[in-house]
Amino acid sequence: MTLKWSIPELLEHQKGGFSFDATVTVDELKKRDAEIRKVTPVRVTGRADVDRNAVTFFLTVTGRMTLPCALTLVDVDYPFRIETTEIFRFGGHSAPEAEGEENVHHVEGQTVDLLPAVEEAILVEKPMRVVSEEAKNRTDLNGPGWQLINAPERKPSIDPRFEKLKEWFNE
Repeated sequence: MTLKWSIPELLEHQKGGFSFDATVTVDELKKRDAEIRKVTPVRVTGRADVDRNAVTFFLTVTGRMTLPCALTLVDVDYPFRIETTEIFRFGGHSAPEAEGEENVHHVEGQTVDLLPAVEEAILVEKPMRVVSEEAKNRTDLNGPGWQLINAPERKPSIDPRFEKLKEWFNE
């Protein structure tokens, strides 16, 4: 099953809407974000409510992607589950309350394609960094001129340039 419908096809479901369950490939994500090393086929489930001016999709997107560890650059398997609502407006109709909403898309032509919205939702929810379990447990993370310090081990230090100012406030 694809995530693409024509507007007349959608309008047939105005009374009760419809549900769907599809597995799609989103390999385009690897081109759009260089940190994504691999992404499995993604399962998209949800329902669509259709009226004469728009279709609203209530989606659950699940899958797995491989990202680099922020400390060691080894592959980290990152499972994701995203719930989102996407609204597609037909033929230039726009409701005032929908203006400025992020998840409102205006349909150009006669086809609603949900795949770009799914890809965008995955990119938005991708974490900025992941750390592998192996890296979390390692204590020997250091190199020339640097050493990884965990927050509890950090000692408060005063910048030597401000050390003399400390004397002024102790009087």
